[in-house]
Amino acid sequence: MLYQQIIYMKNSETIQLEKIFLKLNIKKNDNIYLGVDLMKTSLNLKTKMNFKKLSEIILKTLSKIIGSKGSIVVPTFNFHCINEKKFDLKKSPSNCGAFSNILLRKYFKQRSFHPMYSFLFFGKNSSYFINKKEFNAFGVKSIWQKFIENNYKIVSLGHHYNRSFTIVHHLENLSSIDYRY
Repeated sequence: MLYQQIIYMKNSETIQLEKIFLKLNIKKNDNIYLGVDLMKTSLNLKTKMNFKKLSEIILKTLSKIIGSKGSIVVPTFNFHCINEKKFDLKKSPSNCGAFSNILLRKYFKQRSFHPMYSFLFFGKNSSYFINKKEFNAFGVKSIWQKFIENNYKIVSLGHHYNRSFTIVHHLENLSSIDYRY
C-alpha cells in the first residue's frame, strides 16, 4: 500500500517571526497588544512578500503560538472622527498604519466601537471587548485598564516602542497629571 506523506513547509517569514516571538517570551495563553510597522518589519525580515500576505502571516503565526486561550489586540485608532463627526466600523480607516488597515478590510466585524480608540480583537474574550460600548478612552473604566487586569504584553514590530505605547496616556490619567488634560 502506498501512502502519501504531506509535509508542511513553513516559509522563511513564518520561521523568522516564530523566532522573534519566542525571543520575546510570548507563549501559549498570552494576551498580546500588537503594533506593527509593515515597511520596517518587511525590511527586517528581508522579504518581498506583499503587505496583505505578510499581515496574515504575522497574525496567524502569533495566533498559533498563543493558542485558543490567548488573545491579540491590534490598535485601529481613528482621529478623523473628531472633524468628520462620524465613525463607521468598516469604513473609518485606522491611523495606525498599513497593518491595521489591511486587517480591518477582512476583520472589521472584530473592531471595537470607540470612535477614536478602537481595536481589532482576536481570540479569547474578543466578543466581550467588541460588544462593550461603555469604555472610556483612558482611566479606571477604560479598555486600557482591562488590558492591565488581563496581563496584556505590548509587542511592537518594526517601529520604536513609543509608537505602540498609547497606554502611557492611561497611566497619566490614573496619575492625575496636569500637563495633558
